[in-house]
Amino acid sequence: MPTHHFYVGPYVECHAPGDDWPPCPAGLEDDWDALLNDDRMDWNIGRGDPRSIIVDGRSVWQYCGVPREQRPDVPRAGMYHQFDNYERVYPLVFDWTMADPAAEVEWFRAAFAPELDLLRKLFGESLWLCWGLVYWPY
Repeated sequence: MPTHHFYVGPYVECHAPGDDWPPCPAGLEDDWDALLNDDRMDWNIGRGDPRSIIVDGRSVWQYCGVPREQRPDVPRAGMYHQFDNYERVYPLVFDWTMADPAAEVEWFRAAFAPELDLLRKLFGESLWLCWGLVYWPY
């Protein structure tokens, strides 16, 4: 039975035109391993492929990375939840009135700067910092 994950908070979105995550640039193997280590960030790469979306008339894969590692000065930690039994639905209530999406995105930009810099080397300009819901089955 799959585990379903969802997260609400700041995240990074990357688009790749190919069928795979971009290859590791030479000399960055240690940084690469750290980037994919889900103790730092978690990715919407679970069961199957990432979601395909249409951008500027072409199909691309949408990779979303969410912060997992606790880092200082977070204005409000992103909400991460997983559930194992999709058929047994139980109510979840969240109050987002205290959220400050702009402050959370700015914290993410500063706190995860090394990871975001590496992502820029891989994805170029196809990288966005966002705030919202990311969902994926695992």
